[in-house]
Amino acid sequence: MSSKRAGDESSSLIKRVRMDQDGTAEDDPAMQQIVVASDGNSANKGALIQTIRRTSGLQAPIMCLQVRTRPLFAGHQGEILDVKFSPDGEHLASSGVDRIILLWNVYGECRNWGMLRTPKGAPTSIAFVGNDRLLAGSTDHTLFLFHLPTGEVQRRFRGHTSIVNSVDVQRGGAGRDLFASGSDDGYVMVWSEDSKDAIEVVELGYPVTAVKWSEDGQQLFIGGLDNDVHVYSLASKSVIYSLRAHTDTITSLCLSPSNPSHLLSTGMDSVLHLWSVAPFAPTINASNPSLHPRLIRSFYGAPAGFEGLLRRASFSRHSTQQGNGGSMVAVGGADRALTIWDAETASIRYKLPGHTGTVIATDWSPKEPICASTGVEGVIYLGEVASV
Repeated sequence: MSSKRAGDESSSLIKRVRMDQDGTAEDDPAMQQIVVASDGNSANKGALIQTIRRTSGLQAPIMCLQVRTRPLFAGHQGEILDVKFSPDGEHLASSGVDRIILLWNVYGECRNWGMLRTPKGAPTSIAFVGNDRLLAGSTDHTLFLFHLPTGEVQRRFRGHTSIVNSVDVQRGGAGRDLFASGSDDGYVMVWSEDSKDAIEVVELGYPVTAVKWSEDGQQLFIGGLDNDVHVYSLASKSVIYSLRAHTDTITSLCLSPSNPSHLLSTGMDSVLHLWSVAPFAPTINASNPSLHPRLIRSFYGAPAGFEGLLRRASFSRHSTQQGNGGSMVAVGGADRALTIWDAETASIRYKLPGHTGTVIATDWSPKEPICASTGVEGVIYLGEVASV
């Protein structure tokens, strides 16, 4: 016998598609709406309660990427250390402590269509090289360059003597890509597909946890265990200046897509700092003379926790009326939430729940306001937000 009493009200989600003037449904995902309507047995039968305008082409506003149907692709078994969208925004790659990299479709049912293995170590950091290749740094001290259509390893780069924590790709001229890697061995190495050995070696003397190319490829931004961000010139082969404000290890570095002279650093001190890395900067911070002259603003509200995880922050990349991306900043935290700030005001726009443990990595779609997040529980979420 049913336990539902007569007259009980319940809610249901109905996907409503707007119609053209000729009566046909529009396929544009931005025109789709979610309608929360009352149950047919209630007194408010057919009454509209809430309408939410969709902002992306995701099948639902929030998608959870897990695979339960095939043992071969059963999703990640443990912490997911990094996540990246492909340059065209159609695919997603995730890497975990289970020594695999999973490849996903972003749209439709977010199908898992591929798996790459790093047999002797976990892939700690990944970066797309175009849409059909992927670079991965591993705990076995090696960098792998995968060809995604076949799943084959095109190149292995060996030179580090400890865990590779961070990798980044510089799109060079004439199809010549350069790769940078930072390791616990205290070195940053620059690699070329044309060379077996590293073409540039930078010795820091302490574990390197984050590395990022400048937009022009002439500099490397380096973060590590000394809590500072160092700007290394490939021309002069020296650190030309350092950015000091963090009080704990740097965990990630990223550039604003709309202003590549703005660098975002994330630290284990639970703070994100936005810096000016323009060639010329004021000698005094106008807003607060006691602060570093290159410090623009800081972001608070996402606790790092005690686990010592390399949390990876990211800028939004979709185009807006104000410019080509960079309007929002996202990072995960030990509060099990994905925190999203307004990049201009440093005010929190969203605290997105769902994860059951610390949120480690984030990345934004280059096409739409979709943010991906990964956690220690081995789950990936894709969520759309308002486009600003």
